[in-house]
Amino acid sequence: MGKAGRFVKVLAAVLMALVALQVTAQPAMAEDELLVTSDPYKHQELSDPPSGVVLAFSRAVDAAAAQIVVTNSAGRNVTVNSLIVEGTNVTAQVKPNLPKGTYTVHYQVNRKDGQVEGGAFQFAYGKGEWTALPDEKWSGNSAQPTEISSVEPDPVTETPVATETPTATDSATATAPAPTGTATPVGPTPVSGGANPAPWLWGGAALILAAGAGAIAWRRSASRRG
Repeated sequence: MGKAGRFVKVLAAVLMALVALQVTAQPAMAEDELLVTSDPYKHQELSDPPSGVVLAFSRAVDAAAAQIVVTNSAGRNVTVNSLIVEGTNVTAQVKPNLPKGTYTVHYQVNRKDGQVEGGAFQFAYGKGEWTALPDEKWSGNSAQPTEISSVEPDPVTETPVATETPTATDSATATAPAPTGTATPVGPTPVSGGANPAPWLWGGAALILAAGAGAIAWRRSASRRG
């Protein structure tokens, strides 16, 4: 075999080795790439406030182990409601009308051996200010970052609905029955002292009649004598 033949044989062997290396390395790379894509993506600067975060992973996610925490620049949690897990995709909702600033997404999913692993990245609403993240990539229960295990929710200030508490006066006015219009019969006004004048009136009248009758009888007797 000439030099040209040996060169072609060596070249073919090198190519086959490279192909074999690529084939064996590809699954390892895919396995190593836990987070495939996200919306928003890493270091994306949004022109509108986000309504949530969607993460797509390289394998199906166990809903019991999945967790996404979105924190603002002060480290306060801005996620609301429960996660939505659909196969390899996990969705987390955030508070409406978030102010402009840089936000960090901390995520966690199940590992094949039953433990958990995850990572973190940042996006911004408006201009972003990127920082180094200690939990950008981690694996194992013992490596779970505090941002996942003990993050506190951001308190929401809500204006309570005004309700009127009825006062005692209002309740009495509302429940007390209205007075009825029953009239009290009006009788004769009693004379002071309580004495009844009827006997005196009848006695006086009798005396007057008797005196009149006597006077008439006296006049008739006088006229006969004359």
